[in-house]
Amino acid sequence: MCKKISKILGVAIIMASLTGLAFGADPVTRTISATIPVENGFDVTISKIDPLGTGNPIDDVWVSDNETSIHFDTLTYSNEHHIFLADYYFAIDLGVRYNGGNNWTISHARTSFLGATANLDNNVNVSFVKVVRVNLDDVETSLGKFSYDNSNQTYTKANLSGGWLRIYYGIGCGDLDFPDNPGVDPINTEKPAGTYRGEITLTLTVS
Repeated sequence: MCKKISKILGVAIIMASLTGLAFGADPVTRTISATIPVENGFDVTISKIDPLGTGNPIDDVWVSDNETSIHFDTLTYSNEHHIFLADYYFAIDLGVRYNGGNNWTISHARTSFLGATANLDNNVNVSFVKVVRVNLDDVETSLGKFSYDNSNQTYTKANLSGGWLRIYYGIGCGDLDFPDNPGVDPINTEKPAGTYRGEITLTLTVS
């Protein structure tokens, strides 16, 4: 009986010794890499908005978000107010695509809104707002309200932190409850008939 036990113990000791002599393979290290290029640009959306005949923006209807220009088309004369009104107004949404880590500014510049013998520079509202998405709703904070004539403005990354820039454009309507921006007058019959055109340039500058 003692001999059997000693044989079993001997086998166990040999197995333990062999296990202790085993060697692991050398570790293997390889690199993983990727390069993200600098992206620098805008995502631009132009929307057409129906005011539904009121100056209150709460009930306005956003008709489309795929416009390519701000086109007020042919204005309608109001016999009640004796001014020309537009059926729609417009909004430009600007999403900045920049990952370079530096500060940036957005500049809004315009040419004169010219006709053959006159202009509409003081007849258009231009309003700048910061928009933040909260629970699927757009929450706006006013950045400035101007006439088209005074709409050459600049806003920084800090001004728009956490959101994006939206710019509204609308023909002056003379509404006393929802007044036009400072310096904006409605269009009356003193303004010559004809087609008026201008250009708006939006520039992203990295500093």
